[in-house]
Amino acid sequence: MIRAPRKDVWEAVTQPDLVRKYFFGTLLTTDWSVGSSITFRGEWQGKAYEDLGTVCEFDPPRSLSFNYWSSFSGIEDNRSSGSSSATTSPMRTAACV
Repeated sequence: MIRAPRKDVWEAVTQPDLVRKYFFGTLLTTDWSVGSSITFRGEWQGKAYEDLGTVCEFDPPRSLSFNYWSSFSGIEDNRSSGSSSATTSPMRTAACV
């Protein structure tokens, strides 16, 4: 549980300038429209990365869901099959289909 106002948590998860502060300088790029891409770019221990996903649900400030593939995962990018997905939601658990 995160003890913070809902508004603050939502902004921390969805605002690129705030994500960059706690996620190792990662540049978050998306327009948060359902079906649009979400990209996390940066450098970790001297190695560039680009992690990709698709926004599945966006209902401010209640739920956020996206599938996710990490270039560091060592597995093929198969987000379209649903077998490499993850969800996130600052307010509740949401299924990403």
